[in-house]
Amino acid sequence: MIAHISEDGLKREESVAEHTSKTVHLCNKKGKRCGISNIMMLCAMLHDMGKNKQKFSDYLYCDEQVKKKMRGTIAHASTGAKYIYDKKHDNKDLNIQLLTELVSYAIAAHHGIFDIVDEEKEDILKQKLSKVEDYEEACVNAKRDYLDDQRLDELFSGALDEIKEIRNEIKNMPNIKTEIDYLINHLSSLQIDEREKIIKEINAYELYNLSCLQRMILSILIDADWEATSDFMTNVDTLTKGNEINTEDIFKKARQNFDFYMKKKRSAVKKLIPAGKITEKEKEIFEARNELQQQCIEFAKNPAGIYCLPIPTGGGKTLSSLAYALEYSIEHPETERIIYISPYISITEQNADVFRQAIGNDEWILEHHSSVVRNEEQMYEDYKTNSAARLDIDWSQPFICTTFVQFMNTLFSDKKQSIRLMNRLINAVVIIDEVQSMPLRCVNTFNGMMNFLNKICNTNIILCTATQPTLGQIEYPIDILGDDGVPVNYHEEFWKAEVIDFVVLQQDAFDKIDAVCPMERQQYILNLVMDICKHDYDFKDFNDVSTYFKRVINLCKQMNYAEFKSEAFNQYQQQLNDLLAEKQIKA
Repeated sequence: MIAHISEDGLKREESVAEHTSKTVHLCNKKGKRCGISNIMMLCAMLHDMGKNKQKFSDYLYCDEQVKKKMRGTIAHASTGAKYIYDKKHDNKDLNIQLLTELVSYAIAAHHGIFDIVDEEKEDILKQKLSKVEDYEEACVNAKRDYLDDQRLDELFSGALDEIKEIRNEIKNMPNIKTEIDYLINHLSSLQIDEREKIIKEINAYELYNLSCLQRMILSILIDADWEATSDFMTNVDTLTKGNEINTEDIFKKARQNFDFYMKKKRSAVKKLIPAGKITEKEKEIFEARNELQQQCIEFAKNPAGIYCLPIPTGGGKTLSSLAYALEYSIEHPETERIIYISPYISITEQNADVFRQAIGNDEWILEHHSSVVRNEEQMYEDYKTNSAARLDIDWSQPFICTTFVQFMNTLFSDKKQSIRLMNRLINAVVIIDEVQSMPLRCVNTFNGMMNFLNKICNTNIILCTATQPTLGQIEYPIDILGDDGVPVNYHEEFWKAEVIDFVVLQQDAFDKIDAVCPMERQQYILNLVMDICKHDYDFKDFNDVSTYFKRVINLCKQMNYAEFKSEAFNQYQQQLNDLLAEKQIKA
């Protein structure tokens, strides 16, 4: 039975058995990265089982005009899903049922995802499996050519161990473990409705993480399937080819280039100091940036987690976080890529330029946003014949600069191309800049996905932000382990720079008062701000710093919007004086 015919003019044929063998090989490699190799090989073994029928071979042999008309009419994705479902699902063991459903859905959805239930709570997956065409013929041919039930059972047994291990890891996630421990410790004193509420929350946490796992399984299957097909179309031997990229060597070279780049930058600034071309305050900020970067580098020895790097604008977040990521990749050789996520295309383009200069090799970097994306997504399998679209964006590069929109698409979009990219987050360092700009409606699902990626996929996540987000203080909090270890006084220095930026340098052209500012008022506000910046303050931690200076900035902005020395202006001035008195250290 034929799976593919090459488009290179040679009309080479690839059997379903050959394609299956290659996809199993790739799924094994890709699945090992997060402990699901048996689950993935099970999916790969059955994913194209429905092609083992004469009708599909006839379709491949048709001329292009006929094939174009028939495109999408010969379904095959649900055949393997039905086979494993019928074979394994009728079992009282909940883990066996769960594994069967995860594998069945991944196989049935690898050419397009669908809801498992509809609005009337009808089981759509079961409906699909009940309508599989030419099922017996496909089963007979698959068993004749390559499908071995004994090998399938062995894979299923290994996959069952993997699903049990993952469920244990999910139950040990801080959010879930806290609920379980509370339930155990207070079982006798809780009312029935209170117990049910806690159990419902525990189940909701676990089910959400299992849905994340479902998407990761689907991502690896799609990636392996497309890669195996691409290899055949370009006449590459999937089973003997080496790794795509030696990231360990690349990260070492990139670190050397980065060190040389930073040495040049620091040398250039130091030359300006004796000549008096930079102010004392600029010198302090320069030294603080260097110290901040060094602190980030030292922090890289810590294991993968979810950490916060809360630095105001101008604090050198991009280079400091890149320095951290490069050092982390050397300390942790399993690191596969560094992904920098920005809120807007313009910032992504700027960051990509910084990366190119800092690491010294354009070929290592992929810049991915809507301005550079081709419309490669199509409805049917024939998208694979378009090699340019197929290979254009696969996040195989060691450095990715992308937007928050593309990142969220990778996590939640129904597009196959986006789903495929999700497995590239395994063993990655993910730096998310300005995370506080995320829409509130996305926060809970985002938090849940971050926790899953970190705990199950060993993704190291850095929330790099000028304004401290409240991701750990909502219904489904993110498991933030801590900040970057940067001394509080550096946060204070950078927030003082924010006060200057927001209050003095930024002017609201749409406000009739702030838009026209007399010299006397400008001098008054400038002196006020400089006095704020000259003082030292007493802060407990970086959160205390950011919360305090945001209040200072808000009151100063209100003064900018009020008539100079008016009653409102004087009231804001008094509130500011009271606030400053709370934290300022008197000489």
